[in-house]
Amino acid sequence: MFDPNCNEDGFYAKKQCNSGHCWCSARDGNLIAGSKKKGDVDCDSSSGPTRPLKNRCFTERLQGLKSSMKTKQFVPLCSRDGTYAPLQCDTAQGYCWCADKWGKEIKNTRTRRTPKCLTNAFTSQTKTPCYELKNYIKQLPTIGTIHIPVCKRTGVFRPLQCSRDKRYCWCVEQDGMELKGTVMFGKPECPERVMNMTFVKVTNGPCIRHKEKRKKLYIVLRRNLFNPQCNDQGFYDIKQCYANYCWCSDQNGKMMRGTRTRGDIDCAKIPNPHGKACLANRLKALKISLRKKPHVPQCELDGEYAPLQCNVYTGMCWCVDKRGKELVGSRTKRTPNCFASALNTIEDGPCHILKSYISKLPPNNKVNDPLCEGSGFFQPAQCSKTNSFCWCVMHDGKEVQGSITKGKPECHEKRFPAVPRLHGPCDEHLAHVSNMVTGERQDVYIPVCDNEGYYAPLQCNNDTTWCWCTNRYGSMVKGTRMQGKLPICDEKTLKPCVAFKKRKNEVSKSDVNDVYDAVCTENGFFAPLQCNVDSGNCWCVDGVGSVVAGTTIYQRPYCGKQQRKCEIERRKILSEDKPSQAPPSCDVHGYYSRMQCDHITQECWCTDRYGNETVGTRINGIPNCGQLPRPCDEHVSSILNYDNLFGVLIPQCDSQGYYNNIQCHEKTKVCWCSNKLGVKIPGTKTSGQPMCVF
Repeated sequence: MFDPNCNEDGFYAKKQCNSGHCWCSARDGNLIAGSKKKGDVDCDSSSGPTRPLKNRCFTERLQGLKSSMKTKQFVPLCSRDGTYAPLQCDTAQGYCWCADKWGKEIKNTRTRRTPKCLTNAFTSQTKTPCYELKNYIKQLPTIGTIHIPVCKRTGVFRPLQCSRDKRYCWCVEQDGMELKGTVMFGKPECPERVMNMTFVKVTNGPCIRHKEKRKKLYIVLRRNLFNPQCNDQGFYDIKQCYANYCWCSDQNGKMMRGTRTRGDIDCAKIPNPHGKACLANRLKALKISLRKKPHVPQCELDGEYAPLQCNVYTGMCWCVDKRGKELVGSRTKRTPNCFASALNTIEDGPCHILKSYISKLPPNNKVNDPLCEGSGFFQPAQCSKTNSFCWCVMHDGKEVQGSITKGKPECHEKRFPAVPRLHGPCDEHLAHVSNMVTGERQDVYIPVCDNEGYYAPLQCNNDTTWCWCTNRYGSMVKGTRMQGKLPICDEKTLKPCVAFKKRKNEVSKSDVNDVYDAVCTENGFFAPLQCNVDSGNCWCVDGVGSVVAGTTIYQRPYCGKQQRKCEIERRKILSEDKPSQAPPSCDVHGYYSRMQCDHITQECWCTDRYGNETVGTRINGIPNCGQLPRPCDEHVSSILNYDNLFGVLIPQCDSQGYYNNIQCHEKTKVCWCSNKLGVKIPGTKTSGQPMCVF
């Protein structure tokens, strides 16, 4: 039986205990919600609840909302169960912090950036920590200067987060965890982060599950089974061994082909056993404090190491291979020679490539920016960014030994490329021009070569005022020389619609009627609706110009992305080799027309836009379906807007504005049978007058 603790005045004490459980109580003996737990409980007013949590948080929130904005009183955020929310924000100061369910602030969590209070949301079913953080911020009476996170559609944080005034930014994990040392004025480079696994239980890892399953099997079988090696995240280690054999494995335990060997094996020599090593090392470097001046590796889009690596704090650069290993003798503070073999085109010149890599580095770095010529090679004189020293270089960037001096040196001697490639006619031309002095090359045409040493299809003079097309041996194609414009020299690089229009302009005049004038979008693909003015047909196409089956009609079909029932039925019937029935009449939006007709029974009826027949409107003739536009008269009026009516189909209309039974094309002398709505009867198209008895 419960024996309560009483105060001297006869009321219940704050702390009550029974059967190993303790809880906090009010003076009248009512249990304070959320305070009962196994063992001792602290019900002091400074650390524990003196009244129910629900009343405490909601009461404080109501008082803050009722106060005027001038007092700038703090308004707490409450959870649905009435306890304090794990995130609390002060809109007046612009700070956010984490709190427990009693509302007490957790130390070292107050920040103006992304708080770390909701990272445990990854263990829940929603896995949307960014959305949950936004939902808490929406409960604030005013946003003020509180940071509003930027989320992805999946509910996780975007890698780049910025302050409200966009003055400074920082990088975060997908769960909102801020990366140390990434806060800077401007926008830092934030690579796409993988989901932070520190908040996922290690027991969920595949290697840990393998170990647990092994223990259960060992109890039953009593055999020495394979015992995998796991890393800290619960995944498989790179190296696995069993019964005198070793092999390399990925993080999911799959053996890498060709690595199983008898005895020990060095898996460090296997390229990227756990994914892209450059990205992994880059993530580690981004977490290091900026005070230590760490080197952050530069990676390609495919995750491999970039051939040029630079330390933005010291200005030192060097060349590496695909595994990130430094090439001996390539480390320098001046001009690194990592792209000497790029002697193919102006766009791929060694100096332009080096300049493009350096431009991707963070701003305010100490790396020297090379000086390039218009041909893509290096200028003869290169100077330091941090001091007044200069030096001479080759065309490919290789430094001339003994040329470094204080001030600009004289670099007018002939500079041959270090590794010239002279196996094509364009390479020989380019090498001849490269051996000239800079002043002599001003009025000399510098060719553009392809990867095989032949001339590129497009050539331009030095100031790109004149451009023309050439064959691979350098001979100019007649009629392609243009001033201020770039001619189309390679159809492989053209978009499908632009290439189609180019072929149309090249056909002979006798074949001009067989090629229609295509309508292209802004990005060079085909527009959904295409029409031939000469034949009067219209049809739907995809982006590459392929005709959609069953859409070729003498009227305008519906080519929208949404599926319409009438258009689907019409396409199905028209795509058959021998249609068994006439297709329905559809409007330009793909819905059913207000009136439908049957050419066999001569009956017409009214329908809604979804094809449902109006009861009592089916008659032998034309029913009264409201004020409808006469389809044939409307067709003729639209044709009158054309500038040239030669070859255009002009329909034959009756006295009421509907289509005649017989329709003919004056240019092709082809006729067919039609109903009153202009729908062509299948199987009636012929050369001459058909028999349209219906």
